[in-house]
Amino acid sequence: MRTPDLLAATLAASSALSFFLAGFGLSRRGSRGAVEFSGFMGASAIYALGYALELGCADLPGMLGALRFQYLGIPFICYCWLLFALRFTGLERPFRILRPVLAAPAVAAVLLFWTNDLHGWFYVRSWVRTDAPFPLIGVVHGPAYWIHVGIAQVELMAGIAVLLAYARGARHRHRSQALTAAFASAFPMVVFLAYLAGATPWHLDISPLGTVCSGLLFSWAIFRLGILELVPAARELAIDSLRDGFLVLDRKGVVADANAAARHLLAGVTVREGLPIADPGGNAPWLPGVIALARGERRGPGSERLEIRAVQPGGDARHLALEALPLRDPRGRLTGSVVVIRDVTELTVLMDRLTEMAVTDELTGLFNRRRFQELGSREAGLAQRTCRPLAVALLDVDHFKLVNDHYGHDAGDAALKEVARRLSRALRAGDVLCRYGGEEFALLLPDTGPAGAALAFERFRLAVRGAPVIWGDTAIPVTLSLGYHAAVPAQGEGLETFLTRADEALYRAKSLGRDRCEAWTEGPPAPLAR
Repeated sequence: MRTPDLLAATLAASSALSFFLAGFGLSRRGSRGAVEFSGFMGASAIYALGYALELGCADLPGMLGALRFQYLGIPFICYCWLLFALRFTGLERPFRILRPVLAAPAVAAVLLFWTNDLHGWFYVRSWVRTDAPFPLIGVVHGPAYWIHVGIAQVELMAGIAVLLAYARGARHRHRSQALTAAFASAFPMVVFLAYLAGATPWHLDISPLGTVCSGLLFSWAIFRLGILELVPAARELAIDSLRDGFLVLDRKGVVADANAAARHLLAGVTVREGLPIADPGGNAPWLPGVIALARGERRGPGSERLEIRAVQPGGDARHLALEALPLRDPRGRLTGSVVVIRDVTELTVLMDRLTEMAVTDELTGLFNRRRFQELGSREAGLAQRTCRPLAVALLDVDHFKLVNDHYGHDAGDAALKEVARRLSRALRAGDVLCRYGGEEFALLLPDTGPAGAALAFERFRLAVRGAPVIWGDTAIPVTLSLGYHAAVPAQGEGLETFLTRADEALYRAKSLGRDRCEAWTEGPPAPLAR
């Protein structure tokens, strides 16, 4: 087969492949960049087919007619390529701006070439060359041609630059697609530059042959990498837009995939595709648990879930809930896990607040009566089982009704808060204090017998009466009456028994003049002094 026939056949095959890819792109027009890709391949197909027709001509009018056909596609190759790069990488604003701006030079190039006989701005002169083994067209390029070439090369290089920049920060799948597209587009540019430099045989313009390589690479990118598949792109977009983290780890802890939320929530931890998840700063002691979760090494009910407290670089702590979904091969063997990461900080804080409100007195911040009874019953049961003493006291603010009546309820509230503060400062580790109701408080001292209880409760009484409560410019004297019972709980004696006896002792303290501590003793309770 003669050289021009071989070249024409190759170009025709390239054109057919490019037309097929253009049609395939239109069939996937819902995917990002598919329409622009279709325009790029369609323009390349027209160029290759027109050049095949040109090589089949031996006369100048036939060659010029084939060139006119080529220029229906040539000016739009680089134009569509740059638009594809912008759409594929998600640069919608530049895409909308450049689409009409760059269309004008492409349309102008077509019109100038088709009317070249009137002005000669594109080709100053053309003839049939006889210095090659077969007829080729020879031309002297005019200024419009060089302007067109300059714009086209800038568009092509800009598209490649956009894709390479996108590939640096893209996830694995899109990175491979962007690099493949950028590499494929470089073939026509390199071949065309070789033609301009006179490095091709017989100064033959073999730029369309570059589209053969581009078409083959794009075919592989489409059918192997799914460059125009709608579902993977939509799934990736959806995953990247989730507030929940999405992390894929293999059995060795190597990151296969991760969305932006996962990287944000696990800030300080190295989450990079193709590398093991790591804690270079040593600030994530929970990381081994996450890896064990992904490997399926945790056993038992709820083993696929994990809650951690992650400290962010700014110092804020976040509560994260992790759930691992196993990935298995066709034989059922575990190959890795998808770890879903949810930020439950707000929920955790709310639940902690609700729990605190359920067990805390709103005014004083002390435990409420319900919480005191829970903790006291536990301590009483432990004291009974271990035969260790326990002391329980009830404390009442003396003449508190007079404080409210004389100074007002705001002053009364201030007095109660100050009493609670002074009592809290006198507590030992393990002691339990609560606001039992109204102006009454309850105290529980574990491991405290009668002698120790007398000293401890006297200390609490003196802590309150040591200084008046200051309310504005007024000093309000405050004292306590205190009744207590201290003993090793006998069989059948629980917290209620101790509270009942402490209440009887409190009545005795009030009947004896208030501002005093009284222990429970056998016998009838003393009448309450008014």
